[in-house]
Amino acid sequence: MLAVNGGKPVRSQPMPFREAFGDDEERAVIEAIRYYRANNIDPPYNGRFQKELCDSFCNYMGGGYTEAVSSGTSACFIALASLKLPSGSEVLISPVTDSGPLHAIEMLGLKPILMDSKKRSYNIDCRSVEAKINSNTSAIFVVHAAGEPVQMLDIVEIAKRCDVKIIEDCSQAPGALVCDKKYVSCIRNCNPERRVGNFGHVAAFSTMYRKTLTAGASSGLVYTRDYETYCEIVAYADRGRPKLKPGYDKSDPGDYLYPSLNFNTDELSSAIGISSLKRLEATIQQRVDFIHGLSLQIKENCFACSPYEFNFNMSPFYYPIFVDENKLLCDKKTFANAVKAEGIALAEHYSCIISGWEKAQKTHKLGSTPNAEWVRDNSFNLFINEKYQDDELRDIMTALCKVEEHFKKKSD
Repeated sequence: MLAVNGGKPVRSQPMPFREAFGDDEERAVIEAIRYYRANNIDPPYNGRFQKELCDSFCNYMGGGYTEAVSSGTSACFIALASLKLPSGSEVLISPVTDSGPLHAIEMLGLKPILMDSKKRSYNIDCRSVEAKINSNTSAIFVVHAAGEPVQMLDIVEIAKRCDVKIIEDCSQAPGALVCDKKYVSCIRNCNPERRVGNFGHVAAFSTMYRKTLTAGASSGLVYTRDYETYCEIVAYADRGRPKLKPGYDKSDPGDYLYPSLNFNTDELSSAIGISSLKRLEATIQQRVDFIHGLSLQIKENCFACSPYEFNFNMSPFYYPIFVDENKLLCDKKTFANAVKAEGIALAEHYSCIISGWEKAQKTHKLGSTPNAEWVRDNSFNLFINEKYQDDELRDIMTALCKVEEHFKKKSD
């Protein structure tokens, strides 16, 4: 009997806790507190630990410039603002995102234009870019969804040809790799300039508590390889102040370039981020290994479920699993909730599809994105983290097969 109907669940214990705040993060916070106590200094923003985090992230990316900020949402806003796009111009945006990037476009007086995804993917299709780009397009806001890297080489080629800017939202995919078209995958220790965030003019990263790279409850990073853009980023992050200008007087609040808000982060968040960044590659590798094994098991053992496209370049955040309702006596949501009741952590429905937001449609008449909507309506998102191992793989597969067998259509 299915657990949702009162039977015994496959898994009685919760799925493994990620432990984003481990011993290393605890030591990092204590070190930051002790540093400021020992030096009789109140911890500021733009302090020692924020600088170390930004320098370490630049090193991880293979160069460039980084500013740590208060959230991924503010990172998206600052990244877009730093490009100083013409008011009223159009920004192409991925169909799958949080509301932050869309709101940034609106607040900066720009017009959002929805692109669709590839079939069976949440990531944009280059053909959709080609179809939507026009003389009024000023930028392309690319989201690397679910940890799957967008094929940025094609996007860069289109952007150069049409003279538009690229903003990368890497919040769900820090450390994911973009490689040459002729290669199926990269080696994880390859050139760091292959990491997502290096292909646009500017990139935004959320490092909030659920993200693969985390720096506390709410935090983010803005990254660029262009120094002039970096100067704009630093100013927008702190009330428009030209902090990199020679002779800048930080005691004069009236010396600002343009209106902006205080998007600064703090030293304790930065200390946590330093620690999380040190183990990011190991975190990604553990998740990739798990998803690889899971995708193979699903292909081999399931008849109604199929895995989202897997490649070794991913930096998995969640993992969609497709459900073929034509082979079952139930719909996708019913199936997903039955699997969830067996003790498997998942989200039965994904709400980050912009075309499904009533408010956004009323405001902008954005239209539909049928490919992205199809993925939403025919899949559920499995939660995963680096602590998942063989026991979790076995329990997930047992639950999927148990629920499949229960709802299997009977042959005549």
